[in-house]
Amino acid sequence: MSAPTTREKLLSAAVTLFAEKGYRDATVADVCEHAHANIASVNYHFQSKENLFRHVLREAFRLTNEVYPIDGGLTGDDPAEKRLRAFMSAVIRRSFDPGAAGCFHRILIHEGTREAAPDDVVHAEMAMLQGNHLMEILSLMLGTKSKEILSCVKVNIIALSVFPSVMPRMRDVLFCGRPTSAKLERFIERQFAFALAGIGTLQAASVK
Repeated sequence: MSAPTTREKLLSAAVTLFAEKGYRDATVADVCEHAHANIASVNYHFQSKENLFRHVLREAFRLTNEVYPIDGGLTGDDPAEKRLRAFMSAVIRRSFDPGAAGCFHRILIHEGTREAAPDDVVHAEMAMLQGNHLMEILSLMLGTKSKEILSCVKVNIIALSVFPSVMPRMRDVLFCGRPTSAKLERFIERQFAFALAGIGTLQAASVK
């Protein structure tokens, strides 16, 4: 196996640091020091911190999706409800992963609460990596292409999936201590049930 290139070392270091500190506080100098690379190497390989961040999001997503695939191994031929559960399960499980597979989630939590990263990069990359996938599922379930409706439902699905990770004290209440595998599975099933109930209400309202 060949040794990692400078570009690969920079990207790996940046994933770790952006997950730990967020876009605002993880400096280019930090990344280069962590990667044992020259300070000019980020500009050479990525042109800017913003473009580095774009690649960090993609790499962090690749790492998490290998462990917690948002499609759950399903295809467009599978029922939309089953695909939604697979998506929610992946997002919830990665939010509890303290390792590399949880970096994508931790990066997003930083940027969702600090508003320091470039919004256009975050929005474009999130849509490409997972947002469009979820919107397709919801469009099938709700029978609509209304961006307003789908975006509202999407936000609520994400909220149901990431809530414990942004409220650590509530996590203790929800899981009565450590979130074991069995507790996590029950939590996923309940959050999915809430999502289905909300979607069902919108479906019923649309036919009145």
